[in-house]
Amino acid sequence: MKKIILLLIGLLLLTACSPTGNVVGSGDELTLKVSIPCSGHASLITGELYKLPGVTNVDYRTGHYFDVTYNPSITTEQDILNLDVFNSYPATLV
Repeated sequence: MKKIILLLIGLLLLTACSPTGNVVGSGDELTLKVSIPCSGHASLITGELYKLPGVTNVDYRTGHYFDVTYNPSITTEQDILNLDVFNSYPATLV
């Protein structure tokens, strides 16, 4: 019985983690408005944000908004805004 409980706890912990190993939702959050021509570009922006160390979660909302959760001990707002992708698709903090 103890093994089953430990297994269930382990599975719960795994499902609460992002691919980077950080707990989803932990850390600072910011919202970006990105000048993308259509929602089809959202996956490009999301993918570039996830490449930045410390970014733990990215949610796209209609209207070109991206909610970004990041670990401030690893990356900063300025690091996020300095991503190369934002040279082509400008981003502003909301």
